[in-house]
Formats: sequence, structure tokens, C-alpha cells
Amino acid sequence: MPEICLVFLLCAIATGMLSPYVYYRNCSMSIDALSHTSLLGIVLSFSLIKDLSSPLLILGTGVFALFTFYCIELLQEKLRWKREESLGFLFPFFFALGILLLSLYYRNVHLDTDMVLMGNPFLIPFQRTLGMPVAFWKMLFCLVLNTAFLLISYRPMKKLLFEGEEAGQMSKSQRHLHYALLFCIVITSISSFDTVGGILTISLFVAPIAVARLYSRNLRECILYSIAFALLHAIVALILSFRFNISLSGCCAFVGMLDGLIQNEWKKAHRKGAAIPVKAG
Repeated sequence: MPEICLVFLLCAIATGMLSPYVYYRNCSMSIDALSHTSLLGIVLSFSLIKDLSSPLLILGTGVFALFTFYCIELLQEKLRWKREESLGFLFPFFFALGILLLSLYYRNVHLDTDMVLMGNPFLIPFQRTLGMPVAFWKMLFCLVLNTAFLLISYRPMKKLLFEGEEAGQMSKSQRHLHYALLFCIVITSISSFDTVGGILTISLFVAPIAVARLYSRNLRECILYSIAFALLHAIVALILSFRFNISLSGCCAFVGMLDGLIQNEWKKAHRKGAAIPVKAG
């Protein structure tokens, strides 16, 4: 139980600190859509690695997911498609292609989206290396990666987020920064999928910023509040899950939704409005 709690809290911090960036770059639905493109990434990665237990399988899946985001923005730029149209076309297409390749070449291999996307937090202690669960090292790596990204790119990211530029209008340096952010989001998402499952990952990415934006006046506060609310939701979900022996994923999603609804109504009642506009400061 202590190891499950530790890994879950690491996951909450790693996703919570990226939550504002996911929200302000309009990537929230893309986190959910990653479940479609990941299958093709898994198949292509396995064709090169030939090892189901290799961490490179997740890295390869993340690289392919990053390539998918590039294709989405290419469709937006060249064909003037809306983001929703690009998502609706590419993700099912890549998912279908992944199924086709899987049925043709890897029919006898236990290779599917469950390998990466359907992690179970209660199985965390059973896969170990260097005296700790494998999931601990995955999420610690994501936490270090995201922290380094925030510290290095905080000021240029403020400019990128609040100028509201589309990918096709970015300068060269802004484009590099944009894809560095997407890389962090993708690696954290895939690692979280593998560790705690898809529902928990989406909840930990989306719910904290839904509450944090109600109290934040600038990006720094938004990040700190998002981390705080991600931890709060995770701790409450852990307590409820262990106390009543119910689904941890369901608890976390329910707690996040309930917290968002209650605090949104409370802010409306006391401020006669919704969220405080977040500034770049």
C-alpha cells in the first residue's frame, strides 16, 4: 500500500504540473485520443525492439504519438482543417492501421493496447527493479523531466501560451518549444497510462486545472494550484478507495468532477462570475 500511494502521488504531481499547459494549448481531448494512436506506436516499436518488457516500447510509442501531433498540425496548416477534424481523421486511421498490422504480422504475440494503456495501480508493487517498483522509476523520470522543462522554459512558455498563436504561425524557436512541451505531455501520458490506467491519467490532467483556474491570477499560481489540487484529488481518492474497497480510477475521476462543480458554484456565488483571467505574469 505505501508504494501504491507513493507512485500515485508522483503521478499526480507529474501530470498536475503540466495540466495548465494542456489546458491553454487545447490538448485536453488529445490526451484521451492518444489511446487510439498508441496501438500503432506499440506495433511499430515492437517490430524494432522485439522485447515486450523493454522501456523503449513506451518511448517508441511516445515518439509516434509526437509524430501524430505533428501530422495534426500539418493538416491544420496545409488543408485548413479544424483541430477536431484532424483528430477525428488521424486517430481512428492510425488505430485501424495498428489493428491491421497486428492481425497480419503479430497474431500470436500478446501485443495490444492493454500493454501500455490499461495500467492497474494495485499491481504496481509486483514489477520491481533496484528495490522499488518499475512504475516508481517511470513516474520519477517524468517528474524530473517535467520539472526541468518548467524551470528552463517558463518565461518563453508564458509568451507562447498567452499570445495564442497557432502552430503554423510560430517562429522557429516557438515551434521547438511547442514540440518540447508535447514531448513532455506524451511521455507523461504514456507512462501514466501504463502505471495507473487511462481514466486516472485523463482525470489527473484535466480536473486540477478546472479548479486551479478559478483561483489563479498568473501562470505561476496556476501551476502551483494545479499541483495542489491534483495531490488533493489523489489523496482523497486513495482514502475512499481503500476505505470502501472501490475503484481508484472511479474515485479520482468522481472526486475531481465533484470538486470542480462545487468550487465553480462557490466562486460564482461569491464573485458573481467564474474564473479569474490568468495573466502571463
